[in-house]
Amino acid sequence: MGEKSESGLAIADRGGDFGAEITDVDLTEPLVQGLFEDIQEVLDTYCVAVFREQFLDDAALVAFAERFGPLEVPLARDQYGGVDSKVTRLSNVGDDGAVMDPEGEHATYMKGNLLWHTDSSFKPVPCTYSIQRRA
Repeated sequence: MGEKSESGLAIADRGGDFGAEITDVDLTEPLVQGLFEDIQEVLDTYCVAVFREQFLDDAALVAFAERFGPLEVPLARDQYGGVDSKVTRLSNVGDDGAVMDPEGEHATYMKGNLLWHTDSSFKPVPCTYSIQRRA
């Protein structure tokens, strides 16, 4: 059911050739090169990797993401709620902590994320990975 990488990551297949769960790593800590290379190999093999019980603040999320290369600059409309300027926030909760009006402009904009799409495919150099953090 699972395997261990050379660096000690526990890797569990979660969907055949598509999806794996990685444990035995703390993404809030700096990753040594071998550990990072193992994570990248899992992503390249399974396309999706899940890291449960990781509580990354914006700084830790950005540090982890930047290991994969330069980050895209988020759209200004996705910068709310006090997130780091390198983080895109996708939420239906506003700066005031209240759920946004489902018929409002922001909710209408966010509904586009419910449809299948590829982020940044139109850019000269499209992104390699997307990283999502659930709050």
